[in-house]
Amino acid sequence: MFGANIDNDPPVGSEHRVQYGTAILSRYPITASDNTWLVKPPDQEQRGPTGSGRPPRSWT
Repeated sequence: MFGANIDNDPPVGSEHRVQYGTAILSRYPITASDNTWLVKPPDQEQRGPTGSGRPPRSWT
């Protein structure tokens, strides 16, 4: 699962978008997800946490 915090158009000569964010790898199915953008100061890049919608097994 991947949540992009930065998603820019492809550079000239490329078809691939430029993305930066957070990835979650799990051996269990991810049934829901969300990506929340944090408040961004004007001269900073966008940041944000990504969640799987389910607490880790150690929390249960």
